[in-house]
Amino acid sequence: MERSLSLTIKNDKKATDLHLYAYRNDRENVIKYLDKNEGQINTRDSKGKTALFLASSYGRQEIVDIMLKRSVCDPNIPDNKGNTPLHEAVEKGDLNIAKSLVDSGRCSVCIKNTYNQSPLMRAVYYDYPEIARLLHKHGADLNEIDENGLSPLLLGLKEGSTRVVDYVIRNSCDVNVLDKDGHSALFEAIFSPYISSLDPAKALLEHEIVYLFIIVQ
Repeated sequence: MERSLSLTIKNDKKATDLHLYAYRNDRENVIKYLDKNEGQINTRDSKGKTALFLASSYGRQEIVDIMLKRSVCDPNIPDNKGNTPLHEAVEKGDLNIAKSLVDSGRCSVCIKNTYNQSPLMRAVYYDYPEIARLLHKHGADLNEIDENGLSPLLLGLKEGSTRVVDYVIRNSCDVNVLDKDGHSALFEAIFSPYISSLDPAKALLEHEIVYLFIIVQ
């Protein structure tokens, strides 16, 4: 598979050698390339992916750090689906690369992809509480709403992401938010097929809940 992807990158007319070096985790050639062609660091391939995007996607920690040290490196350039390197790092559950990106001081944690999902919503979906905590610390909104009308709390309850649910509740998210069908957070905590424990429901009941179950429209 590695050889196949390398060949795909080579045959991509919009990709640069930097894309290939980043994917291969070739530290020496990445540095040499950037020393001569730093201005091409943000070049996108045919799928809109930068070399930083590929490095973030495939867990190339050292390559990510090398590129982020270049002030011209833009970590917010999205691919054709609107995903940024941070979206990719979160998708893969890579806390260290996510931390490198946000600690660079140039990475926005609030950019949404074409599905109106921020990196935080991906962390919620996969139940990555450490990454959710990192993103929240750097300004992620615990009450954002995605294209399906779901907040991090509602998405977490629907998907059974109980660790992230516990985090957002403890950090004062809106516990009275309703989804498009009028379902409350407590309703989801009780009836979600992916939650077997009553702990989320108990945590919600400790807060000021206005909507106990469902609003009938």
